[in-house]
Amino acid sequence: MASTDHHRKRRFVKALRDSPADGRRLTDLFLVERKNLATSSKGQPYLRLLLGDRSGSMDAFVWDDAAACARGFREGDLVRVGFLVRSRNDVPQMHVDSVEALVGEELGEIRWDDFRPGLDAAERDAIWNETRDMLAQVANPSLRGLAMAICDSPGFRSAYLDAAAAKGFHHAYVGGLARHTLAVMRLAGAVAALYPRDVDAEVLLLGAFLHDLGKLEELSPQSGGYTDPGRLLGHILLGARLLRQRAEAVPGFPAELLLHLEHLVLSHHGQKEWGSPVLPQTLEAITLSFLDNLDAKLTGAGEWLGGEEVATGDWSSFWKGLGTALYRAPGSAARNPPATAGAEPSLGDIEQALLAREAAGNSDAEPSPEPGGSPSRSQGDFGF
Repeated sequence: MASTDHHRKRRFVKALRDSPADGRRLTDLFLVERKNLATSSKGQPYLRLLLGDRSGSMDAFVWDDAAACARGFREGDLVRVGFLVRSRNDVPQMHVDSVEALVGEELGEIRWDDFRPGLDAAERDAIWNETRDMLAQVANPSLRGLAMAICDSPGFRSAYLDAAAAKGFHHAYVGGLARHTLAVMRLAGAVAALYPRDVDAEVLLLGAFLHDLGKLEELSPQSGGYTDPGRLLGHILLGARLLRQRAEAVPGFPAELLLHLEHLVLSHHGQKEWGSPVLPQTLEAITLSFLDNLDAKLTGAGEWLGGEEVATGDWSSFWKGLGTALYRAPGSAARNPPATAGAEPSLGDIEQALLAREAAGNSDAEPSPEPGGSPSRSQGDFGF
């Protein structure tokens, strides 16, 4: 088999779900999104995985030599998997007999677009041009200088446009960070125009641009999973650190202005229980926290309602974003989504697949049992 063929994605999860291959053994490449070593009711260890590509994800189980298999790869690895597709309660699952992590030069031959869903290059370019134009029009020379220094720094544009805004809640795809950031910047301009005496429009705009830049270090640019700094520090602290580093490189950047921008980044989640170390304490920080939450919640809810695998009918399944099921109101796009067709997933397909992953995290469904036994759930099983 040629090297290029050996590292080529053949079947997407969506196709496996639609046509499970009639019990034939298959070999293909997937990203390891979740990995959990558990024990069945008979005391036998088994490995439960969530394997994915750009079209979605699927539960997978290793029953033989599970502990040894688990030592061979980590969450976020790209792996070559040998498997059969079987169904339990009409839900397709992979039964895996081999897992091999790709390493070194093998990874250089991978077409990563097959594994991470996202916006196409034209959409990302349009988002970038609008974002940069908005920042270039800032009148305050210190704020404009900081924004341009960040935008023009080596490698920033490609890293920014390739980044996701989250792992699963909202904008969890290539280009998601840039799309979410631009939405918050647009909202900032609209709200500042309504409150011109209360809110500094340019400080708010810079806060909107800066608030999630820590995601560039928090999430892996390849797998989309959390990096070690992301797990240990989180994007809020990483973003504040990045801001200080870039501001200190701008000659004469005012210390008081930097302090305010740092406060916007650190407080943008709005509540300490949501991850911010401090509460918003300026009008600009209060505004930013609400606008960030507005775009995240509306986008997340819309993606959830549009997810084919979440639930059909007037009501969705339980959505963790607000702790409730959501209603598809009469006449809404969520109740009457436009029809899509074609083998390649559209952005709508992608967003539905991402929310189906979150639905798997809400599910209490148990895996198919190994021959002769039934599984018992382990603690911490697929909490998204």
